[in-house]
Amino acid sequence: MIYNTIREIESTFRVLKTDLDLRPIYHKRDESSMAHLHLGLLVYWIANTIRHQLKQSGIHDD
Repeated sequence: MIYNTIREIESTFRVLKTDLDLRPIYHKRDESSMAHLHLGLLVYWIANTIRHQLKQSGIHDD
């Protein structure tokens, strides 16, 4: 169970990094780095919510 969760998280971040061009950006200020991190986590949360709703509707993504 934990393995599947980790695999899904890694897969989602891989898509975010490639398709959305959300790559590491080196900021000079801590505030900018934290904003970038929070944006990435927010996008992951939205993607995971959509995936959960699709599964509840019987639509499975691979």
